[in-house]
Amino acid sequence: MGLRMRRECLRKLMVRIFSGLLLLGAALCAGPAGADGPERLPLRYSHGFAVTYLADGFKRVRDGAGRTLILAPRGRQVPAALRRYPVIPVPLRRAVFASPTQVCLLRPFQDPALWRSLAGVTSPSEEWYLDPVKEGLKAGTIAYLGDSYNPDYERLRALRPEVVFVYGGPYGQERLMKNLKTMGIPYAVDNDYLEADVLGRMEWLKFLAVFYDKERAAAAYFDAAAARAEATAARVRSGPRVKVLWGLLYDGKAYLPAADSYVARMIGMAGGEYLGPKTAGTGGGNIGVSLEEFYYLAGQADLLVSATFPSATPTLAAWLRNAPVLQTVPAVRAGRVWCLQPWYNQWLDRSDELVADLAALTHPGHFRNQRVRHFYRLP
Repeated sequence: MGLRMRRECLRKLMVRIFSGLLLLGAALCAGPAGADGPERLPLRYSHGFAVTYLADGFKRVRDGAGRTLILAPRGRQVPAALRRYPVIPVPLRRAVFASPTQVCLLRPFQDPALWRSLAGVTSPSEEWYLDPVKEGLKAGTIAYLGDSYNPDYERLRALRPEVVFVYGGPYGQERLMKNLKTMGIPYAVDNDYLEADVLGRMEWLKFLAVFYDKERAAAAYFDAAAARAEATAARVRSGPRVKVLWGLLYDGKAYLPAADSYVARMIGMAGGEYLGPKTAGTGGGNIGVSLEEFYYLAGQADLLVSATFPSATPTLAAWLRNAPVLQTVPAVRAGRVWCLQPWYNQWLDRSDELVADLAALTHPGHFRNQRVRHFYRLP
């Protein structure tokens, strides 16, 4: 072998050794990491939270308010660098939930241990449509703490929760959060309702999953549900766009979901054209319009959805009392006015069923054998 060839072989060997040392050093510095840094929880639709996996099973969570939380494996000493953040042991054993939509996100896991971790809620028994919660409230294993904005704080403290799940945003529980901070009780902000995509709202089940070490189960469940919703959308994509108006009549005004709301996008996914405001709202919320404007929009609609429950609007006549002038619009005359079933807000984990129901309302010919379950036609 010539001198030049030996030098070239030696150079290639040194490059390989040096490259290997760089890769080893990067891996040691990063802990459990992917090619671009620490591993993150994959999210497809949600934008309101993030999870990063750290070394030794620790997790760094950015909650719905942008706060950093550290989830620590039980019994493991927390490194000093992480102690400046609220630290929550996982998997959870005792938690309080301040919203029914959060609790229903436990249902996909079908694990009794998760229901046993439910120490307290802020809705009374008669408002629940989740059997494990109703049974727990009846048996006394789950405590009803009163109104979510101002619960019984002494009873809450006595439960010794490891975390309280709350929500923020324009309709948020700011007073509750302030008092929990004063009491030294950790809380996590679950802002599923602010997501602008119906599947983004459901994907918050992954947020709860990290507190129970259930990430794999959450991903499998979500992917299957999202695939069903996307299949429904594909069935109606090429059909006519049925005009839908969704809103709440209250105190002489109408409140309609904004153009960037999950409702508007869900209607589009279900083969409809949303007739509401074309402007964005705060956090995708509702926009108030006059009854005159609502009447004008309703006159163009093929389908009307009242954002109420049957307890408030049991009949079409009861709904029309809020605006008698609407009795002349075509959708009313055709009997195509629906409201939400009372369990609607406790079905977030099954949002694919909501999309399917709406598609059956907008395109009944495509879903002749489907029974609409989560919307109620006003008789």
